[in-house]
Amino acid sequence: MSPPDGAEAIRQIVAMAEMIGWPDPEPLFEPAEAERPYPLEALPRVMADAISEYQAYGQQPLPLVACSALATASLAAQGLADVARDRRLTGPVSLHIATIAISGERKTSADRAFNRPVRDWMRDRRATLQPAADKARAEQLAWRAERDGLLDKIKRAAGGQGKDEANFARYKQRLAELEAAAPRQPILPSLFHEDTNAARLAVDLAEGWPSASVWSDEAGLVVGSHGMNDDNLMGFIGLLNRLWDGQNFERNRLTVKSAQIEGRRLTVSLMMQPVVLTRLLAAGGGASRGMGWIARNLIAWPASTIGFRPYRDAAGMPALDAFHQRVR
Repeated sequence: MSPPDGAEAIRQIVAMAEMIGWPDPEPLFEPAEAERPYPLEALPRVMADAISEYQAYGQQPLPLVACSALATASLAAQGLADVARDRRLTGPVSLHIATIAISGERKTSADRAFNRPVRDWMRDRRATLQPAADKARAEQLAWRAERDGLLDKIKRAAGGQGKDEANFARYKQRLAELEAAAPRQPILPSLFHEDTNAARLAVDLAEGWPSASVWSDEAGLVVGSHGMNDDNLMGFIGLLNRLWDGQNFERNRLTVKSAQIEGRRLTVSLMMQPVVLTRLLAAGGGASRGMGWIARNLIAWPASTIGFRPYRDAAGMPALDAFHQRVR
């Protein structure tokens, strides 16, 4: 008797399962506990109304929409205030948020709907500062050229036995004046970092805009980046933990740029598929959990709404507009 073909073999297995009464297989990537109602009433009214209004249109899971709103509020407010639980326990209001949802859950749409005012502000602010930045860059080039020429004169005046004492002292004085008058480059806001690592992020925060985020609606770009591989993961997570606490951080290196982080604030907002979460939890021998970074995250893993989203017209959204105005 010849063995059954593939389709027949599957039918035989299904018939055997039905006869034995095997239960449905348990999903591999679902949370162990049942989903609980999202505490929308705990959020400020302007935020809760915007979440409800947009979710009625986009029909994504409510926690997914709420996470986008919370991350946006964190990024907008973290540079303005800290929170004090008592006289000794003071820290940033910055949030680290991880949202787990499968592809097709409209993660990007929700993210764009809520962080748009931050991106608009960043674009407008950069446009306003750009002329001053261009002027400062030209002044800096001229300053460097003058400095290089002055250093060359100092070398010649100090060289050999024929040292030119008078000119040497004059050049030194001019160099001190030049260093004191070095032109400063205006900082253009860069609020969203995605494909980065600990070294790059430290320099960006130390020299760039002091309130920023590690933000991605496709967190595989972050988790799969060079900065999050097994060799670099502990350093990256250690920096994220330090910034979550609002602590200072000094990074001194001989071969790469040093950085001194003081008074900086960082929001983390990562939307990821379950397979990316699995990769993150396994990386570095479980460093993300062992070092306490996962515990610092607000994690949402809502039930999918795929297949239950009939099209709805995009009507006006006054509550979302009010949220945008508040963020601005």
